[in-house]
Amino acid sequence: MPVPYQPFGISSIRGEVELPHNFGTGQIMYFLFHAPSTAHYTQVTFLSTSLTTVTGTSSIAGIYTNLPIAASPGRPQTLIGSTSATGFSAPINERFTATFTAPIPLTKNTAYWLAVASSHAGGQSLWLGAGHLAGVIGPTIRIQDVGVAGTPPILANPAPATSSVEYSLWFRIE
Repeated sequence: MPVPYQPFGISSIRGEVELPHNFGTGQIMYFLFHAPSTAHYTQVTFLSTSLTTVTGTSSIAGIYTNLPIAASPGRPQTLIGSTSATGFSAPINERFTATFTAPIPLTKNTAYWLAVASSHAGGQSLWLGAGHLAGVIGPTIRIQDVGVAGTPPILANPAPATSSVEYSLWFRIE
């Protein structure tokens, strides 16, 4: 039985992160985490916020191994599992869970990256609960904003180059 992971308590949410649509200009966001136990994880839960305006969405989540880089936490490397290629839909202002297509084996105290992306009509937005990490040393969140394609977006293997931002998404992996 896996020990669930979440970066901070849901009551600590202080902000929101928008998952931009991926019709040629979208992004995939990657969030660094360390597995709390050696186990097989089967699902990830998110919290959509009241800013969400998406009426129909196709989103995808996946987990990547970490490629260590000197003097930094590293970057996403190899995709080891994801939700269905048909994606999942997010309700407005509530928690929702996406199931991985197969259990993903994670090793305790090992760094991994959760990838999240969304496809939806222009003018609509999917906002997920987050906490601000201003002043955190090292890029713990990375964004891929080139080469994003598909509905839902296709998670590349290996992950392409990314840039960093200062927000941390609330999610729960179990």
